[in-house]
Amino acid sequence: KEKPIVKAEYADMDNGNYSLYLYLSADRQEKVRFELNKDLHMTGKPIDLTKKEAKHAGCYWVVEYYVADGKQIIDTYGDPSSKDPVFNTGTLTMSGSPESTINIKLENGRVKGTDGKEYTLTISYSGPMTKAGSTPKPPTPTAGTVTLDGKEKPIVKAEYKDEGSGNYSLYLYLSADRTDKVEFQLNKD
Repeated sequence: KEKPIVKAEYADMDNGNYSLYLYLSADRQEKVRFELNKDLHMTGKPIDLTKKEAKHAGCYWVVEYYVADGKQIIDTYGDPSSKDPVFNTGTLTMSGSPESTINIKLENGRVKGTDGKEYTLTISYSGPMTKAGSTPKPPTPTAGTVTLDGKEKPIVKAEYKDEGSGNYSLYLYLSADRTDKVEFQLNKD
């Protein structure tokens, strides 16, 4: 079952270690979570998810999947001292940086879930991530435009109507046919 990624976030855990979150639902309950080290794992080289990593400094890879009710069904960990499982088949390839653009590809990921069932997980994401807990910077207003959800539209025409008693209706038209518009009702005082 294919699901769109509705939001991508990262948390910086210091020393090049990151938690990455790919949210599959607006309420953030259904998600994939990764733990990775930038220098070890975000190199563009495939990571074999069927094997524990050799002992090293920095965090070991983690791949987790949570379903719609927030219950964890996939819990894998590449730490050689951990008893947590690894995948039966699969590779994870990452490049870029969480602070700018990241490329994530998990291919042929077959794994036994926490419920004992076998799951196949594939992921393809390329794009920006926002820092967890941060609010995206609002757009800088540009004269003669309206910006809604990051999309800027030019104001084609502006009009007002005197409604009496110091009340006015202001209209900013964003289309020639006047169907796309922003309307204000204001009192001059």
